[in-house]
Amino acid sequence: MSNDLQAVVKCLFVFGSQLANNLCPRPGDPFVPARAEAVWKRFRRDVIAAGVRLNEFPLPIADWIRRLGQLARQFDELAQGKRIDSVVGRFDFALLESLIDEGEQLLKEYAPRPADPFAPFFSAPPTPTTSTTPTPSTSTPPTGTQQSEGEKPGADDPFADLRRFARAQLKGQERAVIEALCDAGGELPIADLAVKDGVGWDDEFQGFKDAQRRLNPKLKPEGWRLERRNNAGFLVTL
Repeated sequence: MSNDLQAVVKCLFVFGSQLANNLCPRPGDPFVPARAEAVWKRFRRDVIAAGVRLNEFPLPIADWIRRLGQLARQFDELAQGKRIDSVVGRFDFALLESLIDEGEQLLKEYAPRPADPFAPFFSAPPTPTTSTTPTPSTSTPPTGTQQSEGEKPGADDPFADLRRFARAQLKGQERAVIEALCDAGGELPIADLAVKDGVGWDDEFQGFKDAQRRLNPKLKPEGWRLERRNNAGFLVTL
């Protein structure tokens, strides 16, 4: 199976796992419903995209994706404009967990280590050398596939693409806002965001409003949007 198809399966597994986790509210965490909604939108989008490529996958994976699609349609029919967490009691949560476990086994079988399902998007760790002092004549400039400074490693980071976009396309306060939200898992109280390095809003809510106005046209082509809910900033997928 090609690296591209492995990446599709890995995305479905990662976001499906996150959806299952966020549909089980943690005591004292008021942001679970919004986080679950954001993950659900990304998961649903990836299931639909994978569903049109079934003939490219091995049969066991194609069947797994087909059943994920049926589950997503069930969720759609239950939700119908309602908050995603409000329909969990009527949703076949056990089936979701079962399919996530099955996805993990499929990854082990069809993408065994050291093959990395995200190889097209993440570079391999640098090879240790005997010298710890870089030599200017032999050092190589970073390429677009190498991890840049500040990026959280690992294929399980759902914000990896957004981090790269922020580093490449945003500057100053705008970049600081997006990176702070990515580091916080996609949501952060505006009061906390206001005092982050590089942000520094005196009027936190006006500062956030101005950031939304500037950032959302830039985030839209990347499939993201910055929203405010219950005095917190959220990164949500479109």
